[in-house]
Amino acid sequence: MKRRTILAGATAMIGFGGCLSSQNENTPQAESPSPTESPSCEIACFEFTHEAWDDAPDWLTIKHTEGRDLPAEDVFITNVVVEYSGNLETESEQVIETVAWHEVDDEVVPSDGIAGERVRVDIDPQRVVNVLWRTKNEEHVLDGISSYGYD
Repeated sequence: MKRRTILAGATAMIGFGGCLSSQNENTPQAESPSPTESPSCEIACFEFTHEAWDDAPDWLTIKHTEGRDLPAEDVFITNVVVEYSGNLETESEQVIETVAWHEVDDEVVPSDGIAGERVRVDIDPQRVVNVLWRTKNEEHVLDGISSYGYD
């Protein structure tokens, strides 16, 4: 593979500018998951390191840097390239999914906490990648990064 660039970002420096937390406890419970955002590190924060490639999906390393030690089975990463056929120009050549943290980290079982852990995933550089925390009736956007626009 030919490396195009390596871009390292500090915590959310090239993401959304901060960590996000849950709804206020007085907020009514929704019956279906709904994204909730608030600028704080109350739940968890992450650091993102992006590595770009010319001829393959880019890599994104995500590290839990502070906040709660959430179970790996409850933390999800959006827009992960899980299958790639060799042509980044054609979106139909890629399979993109939301995956649980434990599905991309061979050393973590679903019930393990992710505090201080890191994972590396393949991404499409034109998509926003979010780290989600899913509870029974809610989905919280914890942090995210947009790598769109990298040369």
